[in-house]
Amino acid sequence: MPTYYGTDGSDKIAGSGGKDALAGGKGIDYYYGGAGNDAFVLKLSDFDPALNNNTSIGAKAQDFIYDFHGAGVYEAGNNDFLYLSGFGAGSTITFTGYGYNGASPGGDIHAQYYTIHSTTTGLDYVVAVGSVNGNQLKLGDYNFYN
Repeated sequence: MPTYYGTDGSDKIAGSGGKDALAGGKGIDYYYGGAGNDAFVLKLSDFDPALNNNTSIGAKAQDFIYDFHGAGVYEAGNNDFLYLSGFGAGSTITFTGYGYNGASPGGDIHAQYYTIHSTTTGLDYVVAVGSVNGNQLKLGDYNFYN
């Protein structure tokens, strides 16, 4: 499985047409997994607590996943995964709402915001997930590793 890495700045990280791992690094990162069973690696050490108060970056999201495939269901050959690292035992990820745009003023079910609560820092971090099928993430779409 090839791994694509970002830098300590804001990055656009794209996978291939197969199974990939994408790890952003520090900064506000934009992930495009493409086809295949992709793993999006989000590390606590890459999140900046100072950005939690910056509402100009889209509901305070620090990372954006544009094409999460297989949310809530199994899709053979196209089933993505969130690998959450270093957030601490007992950390949680919670759906917090849908994104809005001019084309979908009532809410876009594909643009979803999630809050990751870290028991290591006691802080919350927001990520945006573009669910290709419109389903919300559920256990099996993500896991915490310490």
